[in-house]
Amino acid sequence: MNTSITTDHAHVVIAERLRRAEADRVVRELRRTTVDAGAATSARQPSWLARWARRARLQAAG
Repeated sequence: MNTSITTDHAHVVIAERLRRAEADRVVRELRRTTVDAGAATSARQPSWLARWARRARLQAAG
């Protein structure tokens, strides 16, 4: 019975890590796309992107 709890917990942890990885991947892609499109005139990311990234990370965290 203890093994079942451990397995279930492992699935939850794996799912959480996948959500975080996906959020990070999306943020990286948005940054790259923004820079490639010339929308960012400096190395600093736009404030809307920073807010979106923060929101995505918070949602991925739970």
